[in-house]
Amino acid sequence: MGNPQNDNIKEKKNKYILSMIFFVALVGATFYLLLKDCDFADIINSVKGARYQYLILSIIMAFVYVAGEGQCLNIIIKSLKGKASRVLCFTYGCIDFYFCAVTPSATGGQPIAAYYMSKDGVSVATSTIALLLNTIQYKLVLVMLGFIVMIFKFDILNKSFWFTFMFIFGVIANILTIAVCLTAIFSKSLLNRVVYKTVNVLVKIKIIRNRRKFLMKYENQFKDYENSAQYIKDNPIVNVKLFMICFVQRIALFSIAYFVYKSFIFDGGASFFDLLAIQVAVAMAVDSLPLPGGVGAAEAFTVQLFTTVYGSGLVATATVLTRGISYYFCLLICGLFFIANHIRHIKIGRNKIKKGEI
Repeated sequence: MGNPQNDNIKEKKNKYILSMIFFVALVGATFYLLLKDCDFADIINSVKGARYQYLILSIIMAFVYVAGEGQCLNIIIKSLKGKASRVLCFTYGCIDFYFCAVTPSATGGQPIAAYYMSKDGVSVATSTIALLLNTIQYKLVLVMLGFIVMIFKFDILNKSFWFTFMFIFGVIANILTIAVCLTAIFSKSLLNRVVYKTVNVLVKIKIIRNRRKFLMKYENQFKDYENSAQYIKDNPIVNVKLFMICFVQRIALFSIAYFVYKSFIFDGGASFFDLLAIQVAVAMAVDSLPLPGGVGAAEAFTVQLFTTVYGSGLVATATVLTRGISYYFCLLICGLFFIANHIRHIKIGRNKIKKGEI
């Protein structure tokens, strides 16, 4: 007879491999369609002719974006008397980003991040509040920027019916998500439903082995959750700090397009706000699509809007660099931190076995 544990590990690996194959295939198809009519030599020459100081600035903005989520989690966890270093919080932010980026509708980030927080001793109550509050602020900033685009750059939304439709759908979906997250923080019954459904998903994909044990632990910590929710109500300054960090984080991400633009265009042309508005509009349009990281749709919409800025000559190169830095580079960095963290926990588990602790 086979070993059930080995079978579970094999099943888990197979699911992850299939997921990554789908993601890589989607990325491959996207860039094939994007570059099939382009001369690759021209793209290389365009990149060689770019001003690298602006590309370096765009990479710095990508780091600011990734670091921002970790800083938000650090503020929330510490305000709730939880214990987690800045490095660990940065790692949790990377895990959240990585699994949001490679799972449809960004459904994988929070459960996996909460799981690793739990393994590091952060209570379920604290991790739940931290991740929900971070999501609220993150989406609140996007919705606010989306309304600014609607007011001051409405012409961007007139490029096509489908882009306008997806943008409006994204605004509505994000507002509903914020409402659900707020209710989950302050409603016991809804929170329980969210936690139980999340646990069921994690059990199915073999991340949580013992459902009963995990839920007993959660129920024992539920009082802590209530106290944490009350603390958030009584300390609005925490929300103000989070909003400011999320705002800087979003601006850093969306400014990457401007620095890429400046690396090619020396004088005149589009403004910082023009490029920022395009990125906000694209982010809003693809945010709620059931695609990992909006791959495919994000590139298509970016090409559509960038054509009015770059013309047909540089649009492919600009799209590759902008998405390459703002999404794929961030994905690479976050993936490396996830792998490093997973290896760290494997070593911790082995040490506990050696010491007879488990």
